[in-house]
Amino acid sequence: MAIASQRRTESDIDPRLDAVLTRLVDAGRKVIYFGVPAGRATVRFTDAPHTIEYPDSTFASQYLDLESAELRGLPSYGGMDCRDTLAGFAAARPTTVSFPEIRYNQASQPFKTQFTRFFRTDEALPFTGAFAPSGGATILYSFVSAYPESSELHGLPCGLKVDRPTASLYLFSFHLWGMEQTGARELIDLLLDEPAPELTTSLLPERLRINQNHPNPFNQSTTISFFLEERAPVTLDIFNVLGQHVRRLLDERSMPAGVYHRVEWDGRAEAGGDVASGVYFYRLSTPKYSATKKMTLLK
Repeated sequence: MAIASQRRTESDIDPRLDAVLTRLVDAGRKVIYFGVPAGRATVRFTDAPHTIEYPDSTFASQYLDLESAELRGLPSYGGMDCRDTLAGFAAARPTTVSFPEIRYNQASQPFKTQFTRFFRTDEALPFTGAFAPSGGATILYSFVSAYPESSELHGLPCGLKVDRPTASLYLFSFHLWGMEQTGARELIDLLLDEPAPELTTSLLPERLRINQNHPNPFNQSTTISFFLEERAPVTLDIFNVLGQHVRRLLDERSMPAGVYHRVEWDGRAEAGGDVASGVYFYRLSTPKYSATKKMTLLK
């Protein structure tokens, strides 16, 4: 949590922590992360809205499938009495009945005295963010604001699960020390009891991985991201529901491995005109492998 004016850049991403988390996942260990991972951002008290971006080379991007995280909030100091109406985290609503609801409880948090010097904490947990996953993550929780009419984060993802070939990863934007104990304990018990995915030769090694486009459905443009384990020639093509070729987005003779690549489609055909609303397919191909996913354009 940022409590002072500062400029945060990529240097704030601790490569040692990324390396440790990467080794844990590759070794088959389950990772449960509470809070918003450090990334590239501008964070100032005077700028309430800010976005944390995750470069392709980071653990948050490659393993947690994060594009960015959103933080909102104004401090209450100098005689001001600012309610956290731009965020206002009050609860995390599960997307499935197997997960408990997580509710904020001011009495539970150990930092109440320190927080109240800068923030109003009677209704909401300050500086709790929401996530923008790249498409490979399963959304477990959505953000519930005490001020849903004005909150910019209400309804956005705040709990994610990512299944890797070797392990499961969980990411939650909230901290359990500020939550009601019953729901917090249920969540921890559920996460610890859930078995790790089985290792199979069909999943390892992960030669090519293409994520679901984000956003989807989309209106003006969407981003397709993919990962290569080995350097290879790559093409990325768009097709309509009749199987007709619409556009080639990518045609590279050699693309590097070990990082996520991102390509944007602006909803235009090869000739440059806008395509109609509907369902489209994108196919990523290398000489050895190919993968296809569906997306929806709404205008």
